[in-house]
Amino acid sequence: MKLLKDNGYKKYKTKGKDDVTYPYSDCFYQKKFIDKTGIKYFVQFVYYSPLLDRDYYGSLMLDMVTNEPFYTFRKHHIELETQANLEKLEKECELFFITFKCKYYELYS
Repeated sequence: MKLLKDNGYKKYKTKGKDDVTYPYSDCFYQKKFIDKTGIKYFVQFVYYSPLLDRDYYGSLMLDMVTNEPFYTFRKHHIELETQANLEKLEKECELFFITFKCKYYELYS
C-alpha cells in the first residue's frame, strides 16, 4: 500500500483469524490526526487478503478511532486507488469528528 505509506500511514501486523479487534485481517495502516490542541482521532485502513478468486486484490475497511465510546465510523470494501480517493475518505472522517462534536482522543498539556 504505497499510497498509504506515502501519506504518513504506518503499517501494523494483526494476528489474522485470532485478532481480537480485526479478526481474519492481515494488517492495518494507521495515521493519527492532530492539531494544536491535541490528538483528534486515528484513521485505520484494515487489509483483508482475498478469500475467493473473484476477490483477487482483497479488501479494505476504513475504521475511524475516536474518544467517543458510542460513535463508530466504518466503511467496508472501499476503493483506495488514487490520492483523490484517500483525501475524500480523510475529509469524511474530519466531517464526522466535527458533526458529532467528538472529544479529542488526547489533549496536549
